[in-house]
Amino acid sequence: MADVGAVSVGGRAPLTAYLGEVAVLLGLMVVATAFIVEAPTGRSYAPTDLGSAFFPRMVAGIMIGLSLVRLVVVVWARPHPGERDAVHWPMLATMWVAIVAYPLLWEVGFVPLTVVFVLVTMAAAGVRSWKTLALSAAIYTAGAFYVFDRILNVPLP
Repeated sequence: MADVGAVSVGGRAPLTAYLGEVAVLLGLMVVATAFIVEAPTGRSYAPTDLGSAFFPRMVAGIMIGLSLVRLVVVVWARPHPGERDAVHWPMLATMWVAIVAYPLLWEVGFVPLTVVFVLVTMAAAGVRSWKTLALSAAIYTAGAFYVFDRILNVPLP
């Protein structure tokens, strides 16, 4: 783990104090870029129709832009982190589960991967009760499936 209390020349924190945040930002940019590349265009014949993936691609592009801005601030400015944890393990675990789960989504399916994702994310955030973990995973998965499949008519893998 990085030495958060160490201060480099000029009163700035060492870059090692921000490795967790840098890893999360890079992972977010990878996931958003993968979505932009993989999202169907959904073009129609109407010249004014932007396509079904326009808004999600726009949001992914904004996420990439904001991540780049924050990455520049972290790498160049490196404000002293103070008492905060240098590595945000819950966010890092969630990011890596999302990166691993994305390519497996079409092979394994939405429901099993959503259950695993919710379990890992909640466990990484500190939830230790198996009853709470199981109930939350079941309710969230059922709710997400119902909303996307039944209400929004989004075909799920």
